[in-house]
Amino acid sequence: MTSFKWTTSNDTRVWNTQILKIVNVSRNDAMLYLCEVANLMKETGTLLQISVPDNETTVKEFFVAGFADIKPVTIKETENVHLHCNAESNPRSDIVIKNQTGYVMKSGSDVNNLNHLLLSVTCLDAGTYTCSGSNGYGTRGSMKQLTLYVNCAPMPSPYLQIKTSFWIAEYHSAVFSFKKVAYPKPSKEDFHWFRWYDNEWKPLKNNHAFQIDTVDLESNLTVYNVNKTVYGIYKLMVKNIMGQYEQMFLLQPEECQLQCICPESNTKTIITGVVLGVVIAALAFYAGHVTFLMKRTGFHEGRAQSRNQTDNGNITNLSTYANVAFSTDVTGQQEREPGISEYTTLEEKFRNENMAYETLDTAS
Repeated sequence: MTSFKWTTSNDTRVWNTQILKIVNVSRNDAMLYLCEVANLMKETGTLLQISVPDNETTVKEFFVAGFADIKPVTIKETENVHLHCNAESNPRSDIVIKNQTGYVMKSGSDVNNLNHLLLSVTCLDAGTYTCSGSNGYGTRGSMKQLTLYVNCAPMPSPYLQIKTSFWIAEYHSAVFSFKKVAYPKPSKEDFHWFRWYDNEWKPLKNNHAFQIDTVDLESNLTVYNVNKTVYGIYKLMVKNIMGQYEQMFLLQPEECQLQCICPESNTKTIITGVVLGVVIAALAFYAGHVTFLMKRTGFHEGRAQSRNQTDNGNITNLSTYANVAFSTDVTGQQEREPGISEYTTLEEKFRNENMAYETLDTAS
């Protein structure tokens, strides 16, 4: 009588049949099998290797180092984040790690493990990351996701361009809009709109002139029926536990757009430029109507000297001089001392002018 016995190299299972049948084969069945055959005449045996390939790769783990059992994961700004992805498959897999935008950050072929390092994370690194793998034995492959939050103060969204200067005609409406990124997410009560009025920031509330709408991470201010009384500077302040951010907006008459060239991105520069322009214009006007006076003292030759001096050279009288207008008539000029310019004291000048007015008055 012939007997059959199947044993394995990795466990204690035994089959006493001529034909070995394994129901619902899995990766755990991949090992060496020994078949022993015996009868009354002779005992013999042979080894059989059974290889069990996976039909699909299985991504078993995708986690942040130090947070293996925590999902989602919250990280502080500027920290480094180590992503780890582990898969099981036979043969080994092609594995890909992607960020929240779908960009492939790292990939590997013929591997069952893949790691990636995020250096000094910011608000922009927050999002859902994916690790996917396949080995060619399945059509779908396998994937796991990981959500990462980064604690940070509010800041403008880098994906949208914020318009900060508006030129609006009277009786039309203006809408200021601001979208930001921040975590923890600010509540609706953390958004505050202000208007610069009467030398201070006045908080705005919903009424017939202004409408504030805040949804999620976006806030809008609508100014209805614009007129001369509402032109000026507006400000949005938004905060969370990590800090706060302020954004300025400038509302100007439509006709100003044809006369002014104002940078879109910095309303503070606009305000400063307007103030400086007024100051410079005032100075230019003043300078054009001022007679420049010079005080001359006779310490050096070649400079105007006071006619009243003591014998030892000490100045006994200081006079203020006005430049005499140059005349092309040289017939009446007298010979001057070398190095001395011709100046007339203000006292003499005003006295001569007063005498001329007295003479005219007497003649009349």
